[in-house]
Amino acid sequence: MSETRPYRPSNGTEGDVFYSAWCVRCRHEDHERNPCEIFTATLLLGEDDPEYPKEWVEDERGPRCTKFYPGAPLTTADQKYLNWKAKRDLGVTP
Repeated sequence: MSETRPYRPSNGTEGDVFYSAWCVRCRHEDHERNPCEIFTATLLLGEDDPEYPKEWVEDERGPRCTKFYPGAPLTTADQKYLNWKAKRDLGVTP
C-alpha cells in the first residue's frame, strides 16, 4: 500500500465530483444547519498549509475523505441537483 498525500481538487469541476461522491452522502455534512468544517477548510487553505484538513487524502486508489460516514439523507435540493446533473451528463434535455 502506498503512502497517502493531501488531496485538493485541481478545479471546480473536480471539486464538484468529489463533493457529490463523498460529502453529499456523509453524515458529517449537514448541508442546511451545520456544514462540515473539513469541506470549508479545503476551500480556504492550500494543501501545503499546516492547517489543511488531514482527512482529505489520495493515493493509488484515488481521493477520499477518511472521516466519511455514509448514510446521510439527501435534502430535496440535493436530490434535485443530482437528478439534473445525471440528466445533463446523459444528454437528456427537458
